[in-house]
Amino acid sequence: LRFTITRRSPAPYCFDRSPQTRIGKHLNVTLTVRKRPESLLHFLVRQRRSDSWQVRWQLPRPSLAGLSAGSCIVFEVQLGKKGEIDQEILSRLEIQGIGERRAEGYGQLCFNSLLLAEKTPSCLNSEHRSAVQSEVKAEKPKLLDANKDYPYARIIERAAWREAIRRSALQIAGDPQRRSGLFQWQPDRPTMNQLGALRSTLRSIDDVMSWLAHLGNTDNRREKWTDESLQAIRRLVTPEESLAKGNAIWQELALPVTELCITRNAESELKKELWAEAVTTLIDACIRAHKRSLESRDSSNPTEEEIIHGASN
Repeated sequence: LRFTITRRSPAPYCFDRSPQTRIGKHLNVTLTVRKRPESLLHFLVRQRRSDSWQVRWQLPRPSLAGLSAGSCIVFEVQLGKKGEIDQEILSRLEIQGIGERRAEGYGQLCFNSLLLAEKTPSCLNSEHRSAVQSEVKAEKPKLLDANKDYPYARIIERAAWREAIRRSALQIAGDPQRRSGLFQWQPDRPTMNQLGALRSTLRSIDDVMSWLAHLGNTDNRREKWTDESLQAIRRLVTPEESLAKGNAIWQELALPVTELCITRNAESELKKELWAEAVTTLIDACIRAHKRSLESRDSSNPTEEEIIHGASN
Protein backbone atom coordinates (compact mmCIF):
# COMPACT_ATOMS: atom_id res chain seq x y z
CA LEU A 1 0.00 0.00 0.00
CA ARG A 2 1.27 3.47 -0.81
CA PHE A 3 -0.07 7.01 -1.01
CA THR A 4 1.19 10.38 -2.13
CA ILE A 5 1.21 13.35 0.25
CA THR A 6 1.05 16.87 -1.16
CA ARG A 7 1.67 20.00 0.93
CA ARG A 8 -1.15 22.51 0.53
CA SER A 9 0.67 25.09 2.66
CA PRO A 10 4.20 25.54 4.03
CA ALA A 11 5.08 23.36 7.01
CA PRO A 12 7.73 24.63 9.46
CA TYR A 13 10.22 22.04 10.62
CA CYS A 14 9.91 20.59 14.09
CA PHE A 15 13.34 19.35 15.08
CA ASP A 16 12.11 16.80 17.61
CA ARG A 17 9.84 14.97 15.15
CA SER A 18 9.74 14.77 11.33
CA PRO A 19 6.49 15.22 9.36
CA GLN A 20 6.82 11.60 8.29
CA THR A 21 6.81 10.45 11.92
CA ARG A 22 3.94 12.76 12.85
CA ILE A 23 1.71 11.49 10.04
CA GLY A 24 2.55 7.88 10.83
CA LYS A 25 1.67 8.36 14.50
CA HIS A 26 -1.69 9.95 13.63
CA LEU A 27 -2.61 7.09 11.27
CA ASN A 28 -1.04 4.35 13.42
CA VAL A 29 1.13 3.16 10.51
CA THR A 30 4.81 3.17 9.56
CA LEU A 31 5.78 5.31 6.57
CA THR A 32 8.90 4.88 4.47
CA VAL A 33 9.80 6.87 1.38
CA ARG A 34 9.21 4.70 -1.69
CA LYS A 35 12.34 3.55 -3.48
CA ARG A 36 12.64 5.16 -6.86
CA PRO A 37 11.44 2.99 -9.77
CA GLU A 38 12.81 3.60 -13.22
CA SER A 39 11.65 6.88 -14.80
CA LEU A 40 9.53 7.82 -11.76
CA LEU A 41 10.16 10.34 -9.02
CA HIS A 42 9.52 9.30 -5.43
CA PHE A 43 9.50 12.87 -4.12
CA LEU A 44 9.59 16.46 -5.30
CA VAL A 45 10.35 18.80 -2.42
CA ARG A 46 11.33 22.44 -2.08
CA GLN A 47 12.49 24.17 1.06
CA ARG A 48 11.24 27.52 2.27
CA ARG A 49 13.04 29.74 4.74
CA SER A 50 11.91 33.07 6.13
CA ASP A 51 14.25 35.42 8.00
CA SER A 52 12.84 38.68 9.30
CA TRP A 53 14.08 41.61 11.36
CA GLN A 54 12.54 43.34 14.38
CA VAL A 55 13.18 47.00 13.57
CA ARG A 56 12.32 48.43 16.98
CA TRP A 57 14.49 45.96 18.90
CA GLN A 58 17.23 45.90 16.24
CA LEU A 59 17.34 42.11 16.56
CA PRO A 60 16.55 39.23 14.19
CA ARG A 61 13.28 37.38 14.59
CA PRO A 62 13.32 33.56 14.84
CA SER A 63 13.90 31.97 11.43
CA LEU A 64 11.11 29.89 9.92
CA ALA A 65 12.28 26.93 7.83
CA GLY A 66 10.16 24.18 6.34
CA LEU A 67 8.76 22.42 3.30
CA SER A 68 7.17 24.63 0.66
CA ALA A 69 3.56 24.32 -0.42
CA GLY A 70 3.26 21.93 -3.38
CA SER A 71 5.95 19.53 -2.13
CA CYS A 72 5.05 15.89 -2.90
CA ILE A 73 6.34 12.66 -1.33
CA VAL A 74 5.34 9.05 -2.12
CA PHE A 75 5.34 6.81 0.96
CA GLU A 76 5.16 3.05 1.31
CA VAL A 77 2.72 2.21 4.11
CA GLN A 78 3.21 -0.57 6.64
CA LEU A 79 -0.18 -1.07 8.26
CA GLY A 80 -0.65 -1.46 11.98
CA LYS A 81 -2.55 -4.11 13.91
CA LYS A 82 -5.93 -3.08 12.48
CA GLY A 83 -4.76 -3.87 8.97
CA GLU A 84 -6.31 -0.73 7.48
CA ILE A 85 -6.15 3.05 7.61
CA ASP A 86 -8.99 4.78 9.42
CA GLN A 87 -10.60 6.96 6.73
CA GLU A 88 -12.12 9.27 9.34
CA ILE A 89 -8.69 10.01 10.82
CA LEU A 90 -7.29 10.48 7.32
CA SER A 91 -9.99 13.02 6.44
CA ARG A 92 -9.53 14.84 9.75
CA LEU A 93 -5.78 14.99 9.17
CA GLU A 94 -6.33 16.60 5.75
CA ILE A 95 -8.57 19.25 7.30
CA GLN A 96 -6.51 19.98 10.42
CA GLY A 97 -2.98 19.50 9.08
CA ILE A 98 0.05 18.67 11.22
CA GLY A 99 2.50 20.60 13.35
CA GLU A 100 2.32 23.23 16.06
CA ARG A 101 1.31 26.21 13.85
CA ARG A 102 -1.81 24.83 12.21
CA ALA A 103 -3.89 27.78 13.43
CA GLU A 104 -1.75 30.03 11.20
CA GLY A 105 -2.46 27.91 8.11
CA TYR A 106 0.76 25.89 8.12
CA GLY A 107 1.01 22.11 7.72
CA GLN A 108 -2.03 21.44 5.50
CA LEU A 109 -1.91 18.14 3.60
CA CYS A 110 -3.57 16.39 0.68
CA PHE A 111 -3.47 12.60 0.26
CA ASN A 112 -3.48 11.06 -3.26
CA SER A 113 -4.38 14.30 -5.03
CA LEU A 114 -6.36 13.80 -8.24
CA LEU A 115 -4.10 16.36 -9.87
CA LEU A 116 -1.27 13.82 -9.62
CA ALA A 117 -3.38 10.73 -10.33
CA GLU A 118 -4.86 11.91 -13.64
CA LYS A 119 -2.75 11.53 -16.75
CA THR A 120 -4.12 14.81 -18.13
CA PRO A 121 -5.62 16.90 -15.31
CA SER A 122 -9.06 18.22 -16.17
CA CYS A 123 -7.99 21.73 -15.20
CA LEU A 124 -5.64 21.70 -18.22
CA ASN A 125 -8.29 20.38 -20.59
CA SER A 126 -9.57 23.13 -22.91
CA GLU A 127 -13.11 21.71 -23.03
CA HIS A 128 -13.30 21.54 -19.25
CA ARG A 129 -11.93 25.08 -18.92
CA SER A 130 -14.49 26.42 -21.39
CA ALA A 131 -17.30 24.68 -19.52
CA VAL A 132 -16.17 26.18 -16.22
CA GLN A 133 -15.94 29.67 -17.71
CA SER A 134 -19.45 29.34 -19.16
CA GLU A 135 -20.75 28.23 -15.78
CA VAL A 136 -19.14 31.21 -14.06
CA LYS A 137 -20.56 33.64 -16.61
CA ALA A 138 -24.09 32.30 -16.09
CA GLU A 139 -25.45 34.61 -13.43
CA LYS A 140 -27.13 32.80 -10.57
CA PRO A 141 -30.36 34.24 -9.18
CA LYS A 142 -29.89 36.34 -6.05
CA LEU A 143 -31.72 35.60 -2.81
CA LEU A 144 -34.65 37.88 -2.06
CA ASP A 145 -35.25 39.31 1.40
CA ALA A 146 -38.38 37.14 1.64
CA ASN A 147 -36.27 33.99 1.44
CA LYS A 148 -35.81 32.24 4.80
CA ASP A 149 -32.06 31.97 4.18
CA TYR A 150 -31.69 35.69 3.43
CA PRO A 151 -30.59 36.82 6.95
CA TYR A 152 -27.90 34.14 7.14
CA ALA A 153 -26.75 34.87 3.57
CA ARG A 154 -26.38 38.55 4.43
CA ILE A 155 -24.20 37.65 7.46
CA ILE A 156 -21.95 35.64 5.14
CA GLU A 157 -21.84 38.50 2.63
CA ARG A 158 -20.97 41.06 5.28
CA ALA A 159 -18.11 38.92 6.60
CA ALA A 160 -16.82 38.32 3.07
CA TRP A 161 -16.93 42.05 2.27
CA ARG A 162 -15.03 42.92 5.44
CA GLU A 163 -12.34 40.37 4.67
CA ALA A 164 -12.08 41.61 1.08
CA ILE A 165 -11.80 45.20 2.31
CA ARG A 166 -9.04 44.23 4.73
CA ARG A 167 -7.08 42.34 2.07
CA SER A 168 -7.38 45.08 -0.52
CA ALA A 169 -6.35 47.72 2.03
CA LEU A 170 -3.26 45.71 3.00
CA GLN A 171 -2.40 45.20 -0.66
CA ILE A 172 -2.54 48.95 -1.32
CA ALA A 173 -0.61 49.72 1.87
CA GLY A 174 2.08 47.19 0.98
CA ASP A 175 2.79 48.85 -2.38
CA PRO A 176 4.93 51.97 -1.70
CA GLN A 177 4.27 53.52 -5.11
CA ARG A 178 0.54 52.99 -4.96
CA ARG A 179 0.38 54.23 -1.37
CA SER A 180 2.38 57.32 -2.25
CA GLY A 181 0.25 58.01 -5.31
CA LEU A 182 -2.94 57.75 -3.29
CA PHE A 183 -2.03 59.86 -0.25
CA GLN A 184 0.93 61.96 -1.50
CA TRP A 185 2.80 61.47 1.78
CA GLN A 186 6.45 62.53 1.90
CA PRO A 187 9.14 61.35 4.34
CA ASP A 188 8.85 64.56 6.39
CA ARG A 189 5.36 65.82 5.49
CA PRO A 190 3.15 65.02 7.24
CA THR A 191 5.04 64.09 10.39
CA MET A 192 4.30 60.84 12.18
CA ASN A 193 2.79 62.86 15.04
CA GLN A 194 0.24 64.28 12.62
CA LEU A 195 -0.50 60.86 11.13
CA GLY A 196 -0.83 59.44 14.63
CA ALA A 197 -3.33 62.16 15.50
CA LEU A 198 -5.30 61.38 12.34
CA ARG A 199 -5.27 57.68 13.14
CA SER A 200 -6.64 58.35 16.64
CA THR A 201 -9.75 59.92 15.09
CA LEU A 202 -10.54 57.00 12.78
CA ARG A 203 -13.16 55.58 15.13
CA SER A 204 -15.67 57.92 13.51
CA ILE A 205 -15.81 59.69 10.15
CA ASP A 206 -17.39 62.69 11.91
CA ASP A 207 -14.33 62.88 14.18
CA VAL A 208 -12.07 62.82 11.13
CA MET A 209 -14.02 65.63 9.46
CA SER A 210 -13.88 67.72 12.65
CA TRP A 211 -10.16 67.06 12.97
CA LEU A 212 -9.56 68.15 9.37
CA ALA A 213 -11.59 71.33 9.91
CA HIS A 214 -9.59 72.18 13.05
CA LEU A 215 -6.36 71.41 11.20
CA GLY A 216 -7.27 73.88 8.46
CA ASN A 217 -7.70 76.63 11.06
CA THR A 218 -4.38 75.97 12.83
CA ASP A 219 -1.43 77.34 10.87
CA ASN A 220 1.38 75.57 12.73
CA ARG A 221 -0.33 72.22 12.15
CA ARG A 222 -1.52 73.00 8.65
CA GLU A 223 2.02 73.69 7.41
CA LYS A 224 3.05 70.14 8.31
CA TRP A 225 0.86 68.82 5.49
CA THR A 226 0.95 69.27 1.74
CA ASP A 227 -2.17 70.44 -0.08
CA GLU A 228 -2.21 67.21 -2.10
CA SER A 229 -2.12 64.94 0.96
CA LEU A 230 -4.97 66.79 2.68
CA GLN A 231 -7.05 66.72 -0.48
CA ALA A 232 -6.48 62.96 -0.77
CA ILE A 233 -7.77 62.42 2.78
CA ARG A 234 -10.80 64.65 2.19
CA ARG A 235 -11.63 62.82 -1.03
CA LEU A 236 -11.89 59.55 0.87
CA VAL A 237 -13.64 60.68 4.05
CA THR A 238 -16.25 62.93 2.46
CA PRO A 239 -19.61 61.11 2.56
CA GLU A 240 -20.27 59.54 -0.83
CA GLU A 241 -23.60 61.29 -1.41
CA SER A 242 -21.74 64.64 -1.54
CA LEU A 243 -19.22 63.41 -4.11
CA ALA A 244 -19.74 63.72 -7.84
CA LYS A 245 -19.26 59.99 -8.42
CA GLY A 246 -19.84 58.88 -4.87
CA ASN A 247 -17.50 55.88 -4.84
CA ALA A 248 -13.92 57.09 -4.27
CA ILE A 249 -13.12 54.43 -1.67
CA TRP A 250 -14.63 51.63 -3.72
CA GLN A 251 -12.69 52.72 -6.78
CA GLU A 252 -9.45 52.45 -4.82
CA LEU A 253 -10.27 49.10 -3.21
CA ALA A 254 -11.61 47.59 -6.47
CA LEU A 255 -13.36 44.69 -4.74
CA PRO A 256 -14.53 41.64 -6.76
CA VAL A 257 -18.16 42.59 -6.13
CA THR A 258 -19.65 39.85 -8.31
CA GLU A 259 -17.99 37.17 -6.20
CA LEU A 260 -19.07 38.78 -2.91
CA CYS A 261 -22.82 39.12 -3.52
CA ILE A 262 -25.38 36.34 -3.14
CA THR A 263 -28.44 38.43 -2.22
CA ARG A 264 -30.30 41.01 -4.25
CA ASN A 265 -29.24 44.64 -3.75
CA ALA A 266 -26.25 43.47 -1.71
CA GLU A 267 -23.77 45.69 -3.53
CA SER A 268 -25.58 48.98 -2.98
CA GLU A 269 -26.64 48.18 0.59
CA LEU A 270 -23.27 46.88 1.77
CA LYS A 271 -21.37 49.72 0.13
CA LYS A 272 -23.51 52.14 2.10
CA GLU A 273 -23.26 50.13 5.33
CA LEU A 274 -19.50 49.47 5.18
CA TRP A 275 -18.38 52.72 3.57
CA ALA A 276 -17.03 54.31 6.77
CA GLU A 277 -15.37 51.06 7.84
CA ALA A 278 -13.68 50.73 4.44
CA VAL A 279 -12.33 54.29 4.64
CA THR A 280 -10.90 53.90 8.13
CA THR A 281 -9.45 50.46 7.33
CA LEU A 282 -7.58 51.77 4.30
CA ILE A 283 -6.22 54.89 6.02
CA ASP A 284 -5.15 52.93 9.11
CA ALA A 285 -3.36 50.27 7.03
CA CYS A 286 -1.52 52.92 5.00
CA ILE A 287 -0.44 54.87 8.10
CA ARG A 288 0.98 51.68 9.62
CA ALA A 289 2.82 50.81 6.40
CA HIS A 290 4.18 54.37 6.08
CA LYS A 291 5.48 54.21 9.66
CA ARG A 292 7.22 50.87 9.01
CA SER A 293 8.78 52.31 5.86
CA LEU A 294 10.20 55.30 7.76
CA GLU A 295 11.52 53.06 10.55
CA SER A 296 13.22 50.83 8.01
CA ARG A 297 14.81 53.83 6.31
CA ASP A 298 16.01 55.25 9.64
CA SER A 299 17.53 51.92 10.69
CA SER A 300 19.48 51.67 7.42
CA ASN A 301 20.69 55.30 7.72
CA PRO A 302 21.93 55.80 11.31
CA THR A 303 22.60 59.31 12.58
CA GLU A 304 26.10 60.58 13.39
CA GLU A 305 25.36 60.31 17.11
CA GLU A 306 24.31 56.66 16.73
CA ILE A 307 27.47 55.88 14.75
CA ILE A 308 29.69 57.45 17.44
CA HIS A 309 27.78 55.65 20.20
CA GLY A 310 28.12 52.34 18.39
CA ALA A 311 31.86 52.85 17.86
CA SER A 312 32.43 53.67 21.53
CA ASN A 313 30.75 50.42 22.54
